[in-house]
Amino acid sequence: MLYEFDRGLTAADATRNISATYGEKSIDSSTCRRWFAKFRSEGASLADKHRSGRPVEFDDDALQALLDANPRQSTRELAEQLDCSLSSELNSDLTAFFESKPTSFYRRGIEVLPARWAEVVENNGDYIAD
Repeated sequence: MLYEFDRGLTAADATRNISATYGEKSIDSSTCRRWFAKFRSEGASLADKHRSGRPVEFDDDALQALLDANPRQSTRELAEQLDCSLSSELNSDLTAFFESKPTSFYRRGIEVLPARWAEVVENNGDYIAD
């Protein structure tokens, strides 16, 4: 729709073009009109806008410390320990953490997989031996 809007077409023309390309039930004319009105009033951007309310505060250092102590924790476990919801905030911080690691971090992990797999097989499927 944004492409059609940027081309200067009307909502009706955009609906016809989109329906011709993606099928008759791909878009409703009222949906297209509503988006065109939004593009006109708020600007033709799909980026998230700043929202009011209390800003999210997140302690990156606490997340780093938890991951350093036990990198095998799930996001649910991390969220509980950090007293935050399982949200994009935690996921974006995890992504940043993993992107900050050097290639050798991943290479070493991949290189030890065959030995770890053999150990699991020797332990009858138990990943952690007693």
